[in-house]
Amino acid sequence: MKILVTGASGYIGKNLTKSLKDQKTWDLKLLSGSGKNGFIKCDLTKDDLSEVVSGVDCVLHLAQSEKYRDFPECADEILSVNVLGLQRLAEASRKAGVKRFINFSSGNVYAPKDSDFIENDLLAPTDFYGQSKLMGEQVLDFYRPYFELFHIRLFCPYGPGQTDKLVPNMIQSILDGKELYFANHKGLVFNPIHINDVVELTMKILESDTLEPGAFNLGGPNNLSLFEVCESISKKLDRDLKYKNVEQTPKYFTCSNQKLKAQLNWAPKRVFVEEVSSLLEGGAS
Repeated sequence: MKILVTGASGYIGKNLTKSLKDQKTWDLKLLSGSGKNGFIKCDLTKDDLSEVVSGVDCVLHLAQSEKYRDFPECADEILSVNVLGLQRLAEASRKAGVKRFINFSSGNVYAPKDSDFIENDLLAPTDFYGQSKLMGEQVLDFYRPYFELFHIRLFCPYGPGQTDKLVPNMIQSILDGKELYFANHKGLVFNPIHINDVVELTMKILESDTLEPGAFNLGGPNNLSLFEVCESISKKLDRDLKYKNVEQTPKYFTCSNQKLKAQLNWAPKRVFVEEVSSLLEGGAS
């Protein structure tokens, strides 16, 4: 099987492509906006995509705008990459006869709620990034007649070597002795998914010939508060956790993995508190 990976130089992309290479059973095309480290340089928003999708059986779409936090200043770029670039890739894939398209989306596509998200919950993002990911999903949905389409809605991926995301930022704040603030002694309640589980799930989808196309949540096996996460990090670092309680209602960003479990007989295994040591040793900060 020939696989095209977009965003191959990103955090998830690097970990995923390493595993794909290690198996030595896949013929890979690895795309990156920078073209560094042996990746094929490609701008999905303007380059001719016919050659990069030629002969491809499956697309793993991980590319997204690096400016996703910079709204409204970078709204044009966010939409261009997350929506227009995705549509151009889908159209090129249709013309090339791609059989399967796996789109890595986000749990940010849902409307807020204070319990686990399931896949048929209301889709109503509260931020521009989430809206751009939902629009990307909706554009792709029109291409369902042409290839098997999977949306993987990720919930707070984390792991060794990650930078500038929630978990590594909390590690650095604790190392720096910064005072943190938690709503109602909890802060955000979420179920972060370990990078190894993301990779394992992707392999399962690639190898499955029975999984029904559709949207799937992917979060970790346990719901945690941000306070619990920071407490486990501070204990492992042997640092005092400096914080203040804020009388606010905690926000929830948790999902059920039941649909994946039912259809693939698979569930994520990595428990956050058991992975803290590897995060600190792996330079997550």
